[in-house]
Amino acid sequence: MNNNLYIRVLAIISVPVVLFILLLPFSFITGWNSATAVIYWLFITPFVAEYVPTLFSKNKNQLRQSVIGMLFFYSIMIVMIFKSYQTDMFLIMMVSCVINLGSITLISYVKKVYREPSY
Repeated sequence: MNNNLYIRVLAIISVPVVLFILLLPFSFITGWNSATAVIYWLFITPFVAEYVPTLFSKNKNQLRQSVIGMLFFYSIMIVMIFKSYQTDMFLIMMVSCVINLGSITLISYVKKVYREPSY
């Protein structure tokens, strides 16, 4: 296996690892309420998923690694809290998954357009 594959796998795995590390302060220190849930799921999660894969590669458009890493994180979270699927926090998490997928795709597209002007 080549070095490029290792970098891609590292970028994918780093997204859920960093998100779980950032999840700990929200869970144990601040606690979960509506404000912290919205801050974590709608602001911190897409920022980390977009930014962390760019640390491992010179290519700054890491859409695939960001999306795969974020989906990996959300799938682990769904398995972890599946018993509480009728709560508002689970609903916020699931809605944020759809919103974050769209926002990360849009951010990557805009970054690509500005890096490669068509004129």
